[in-house]
Amino acid sequence: MSDLDPSDDTSERSDSGETPPSEGAAPEGAPLEAAASEAAQVESGKLEPARPHTDDEEREFAHRLPWKWLVSVALLITLVVGGYRYKQSVEADALRAQILRVNSGELAQIGGRFTTFLTKLEGLVTTEARRSEPERFVDPRLRLSSLGRGQGLYLRVRAADATDPDKLARAALGMEGDAITRCLGIAPASARSLYALKGFLGPDLVERANATTDVMGLRVIDDELRRRMVRDLPPVSNLLQSDWFLLVLQRGDTRRDHPVDVYLWDLHTNQRLLSVRTQPNGMLVPVRIELPGVAAGPRLPQNLRSGGATDCSIAAQVKELTGEPVTTFGASVGAFAPAEPADGGVGDGEAPHTAGDAAASEAADAGGAR
Repeated sequence: MSDLDPSDDTSERSDSGETPPSEGAAPEGAPLEAAASEAAQVESGKLEPARPHTDDEEREFAHRLPWKWLVSVALLITLVVGGYRYKQSVEADALRAQILRVNSGELAQIGGRFTTFLTKLEGLVTTEARRSEPERFVDPRLRLSSLGRGQGLYLRVRAADATDPDKLARAALGMEGDAITRCLGIAPASARSLYALKGFLGPDLVERANATTDVMGLRVIDDELRRRMVRDLPPVSNLLQSDWFLLVLQRGDTRRDHPVDVYLWDLHTNQRLLSVRTQPNGMLVPVRIELPGVAAGPRLPQNLRSGGATDCSIAAQVKELTGEPVTTFGASVGAFAPAEPADGGVGDGEAPHTAGDAAASEAADAGGAR
């Protein structure tokens, strides 16, 4: 056996046409481009580590959040909102200070007078509302006809609604018109106006301004304050200069069916001039006149005890207490009695002489029954 030569083995492989696999050769089935790239890297001796695709490439392994942009936007929104709120807060403080400055300056003097005046009236009303019945009293110097030369205030409420200032304020704001002052021949201002102005001149305005934090609400208060200073200040000055105060306290739900107490005070001396309890009994007296050739007038209302009749009945009793003349009318029963006949009278069982005598007799009987 001869010695083996490695070159012989190589020769044999060459003769057989087989080529040994190269270390850098691409595996079968690999893309040509990848194989060429790997071959080039091998030849150059530079290998790059694996990495994810960048945004410029067609594919990415994961999306990254733009944190710096998100933080920037959030910071910008915070600055805008904070700046707006700060500006609103500064404007609200300025408006509130302006409202309080006007209230403590221009309105302070008249507001103090208003509060003192209203407190005095409330003291008079609540004291009398708690009484069971007023003393029947009239100042001998009082003349109702002279009240028209001065300025007066008038208030009518139910006694049950006037026992404390809060209830009195609600009742005064709901006060409706009546005919009592017209029947007395006087024209005082309604005390309801004072309570309508309480929110403007009292402490309520300051409390509202301090409790309001938004600019829009303070602008509404400021606008209301300016308008009411022009509209309401002149009437307030006149009300605070009133000379007398007339109070009517209803002791029930209606003036027609329950007693009514009437009071009058001199507001300069705080002296009571009149107090009386009245029992309304007014009634309308229907009168119908017929003339020849003239069509008959409309039928008279059936409700003869109207509110106007009740109010004028109260006024008539007040006038009577003060000695003022009261308009009355009536007829003597004797005016309707038939005249005595010349022969000494009508015989028993005889009828009256005329139809007019019969009517007069019926009227006399009705008048005696009344």
